[in-house]
Amino acid sequence: MKTIRTSPLLSARLSAIPGRMTRIKNALKDKNFRLFGEILEKDCLDMHAVMQTQNPPLNYLADATKTIMEAVRSWRIDGLEVYFTIDAGPNVHIMCQGKDEKCVLEKVKTVGNIESIIVNKPAPGTHLIKTHLFDNETR
Repeated sequence: MKTIRTSPLLSARLSAIPGRMTRIKNALKDKNFRLFGEILEKDCLDMHAVMQTQNPPLNYLADATKTIMEAVRSWRIDGLEVYFTIDAGPNVHIMCQGKDEKCVLEKVKTVGNIESIIVNKPAPGTHLIKTHLFDNETR
């Protein structure tokens, strides 16, 4: 983060964020998964472009990361509604709707060089629990 301001792409990224936030909120409100996924992908690619053009450049996109990105794009071309985002490292997060989870999981398992797969689902929302998060000790 110390050298992020050296990227010539940073100001364009920062300028795009307010509009992107509005569009993503509308996509969520309208349950428009396609638009939601497109915005996620564009934002993560912009973030990595900024990192790659700062001085010194940071490139977290490993070969396996790129392979997964291309696989997701290919699955989408074939009609599967699936999108990716990438954190500030090489980790790819694949987004799909619940109806496509099994299909996406099967496809992901065929992609090489994946170290682990974690399946996340929407949480139940804010609620009280009677157990500690990190052990089964009742509080």
